[in-house]
Amino acid sequence: MAKRCLKRQRSGLDLTPAVMTEAAKILNQEDEEALYVSVGEGSITEDAVLEAGFPGFERDTDDDKLPMVHDDWEQAGDGTGPISGIADAAIIHMANCCHPVRGDRIVGIKIVGKGIDIHTIDCPKLAEFDDSPDLWLDLGWRPSMLDDNYYTGRLHLDVVNERGALASIASVVSKSGGNISNLFIEDRDPEFVVMVIDVDVRDVKHLNDVCRALRVSRVISRVDRQAE
Repeated sequence: MAKRCLKRQRSGLDLTPAVMTEAAKILNQEDEEALYVSVGEGSITEDAVLEAGFPGFERDTDDDKLPMVHDDWEQAGDGTGPISGIADAAIIHMANCCHPVRGDRIVGIKIVGKGIDIHTIDCPKLAEFDDSPDLWLDLGWRPSMLDDNYYTGRLHLDVVNERGALASIASVVSKSGGNISNLFIEDRDPEFVVMVIDVDVRDVKHLNDVCRALRVSRVISRVDRQAE
């Protein structure tokens, strides 16, 4: 299950910098930015932030439910799953090397004893199977009305190394309707931070919308999808 990214407003409660600073103190975080990192990583929930920032806040268990995320699942070969081209029931894995999402051009690689790995058509790792054409499956996506799940896309960001940058990223992704499910810092210097974020989206159009929104952010100099 994906973790949600923190939203600036929910249930009429405005998460102002003053509220976030107070919540950070109560939750033993160094500052507001550290709190955003903890929320992005899933170690602190959004409800915990609201409870810390707004005494008397009561959780609404029906509010803002998270989407289901497709990473691994069993698909029957009866035309009911989101992927076409699978004849028999099989365990499906979205490959971690390219993180395909609905709408990408995809192929399947049969892995003995594991199931089927789904790759984007341009994934560099596919070169490892050039000499095994019997393992390849020609796959596609069935109409989206059969699939209300979300998929995880991985983005590489070059981010200005300044206070508040992580909060800006979380805000942009949230306003674009995505969820940050993982965040990694790959490199850091006095000017820039190289960051990887996993974003849960409906399809490739949704992921592209998130990328466009991130690219116009003042604190981000580069956004690319993962391509190992």
